[in-house]
Amino acid sequence: MIYLQIKELIAARKAQWGRRVTISEVSSATGISRMTLTRMMRRQGYSSVTNHLDKLCDFFQCDLGELARYVPNAKPGSTDTRLEQAAINRPLEAKEGA
Repeated sequence: MIYLQIKELIAARKAQWGRRVTISEVSSATGISRMTLTRMMRRQGYSSVTNHLDKLCDFFQCDLGELARYVPNAKPGSTDTRLEQAAINRPLEAKEGA
């Protein structure tokens, strides 16, 4: 599944920019509705259009690899989701030179 790291990017930009970054600010700057952004942040594997991904990369000044991360799905029939959850919980790595 693809995991969108919007929460992590908001936290990273807050530290980098020295101020709070809100969903409303991201929404206003990108034209993506707050509801859609919230869904993208909360639903693992949320299906998004590439236009939204492009706008988010532009706002956060990041590449797609920083915005989205591939997390292997649990094997069919498996109830062990620890690997999947550990990959999702992995912190966003700082961009070199930023």
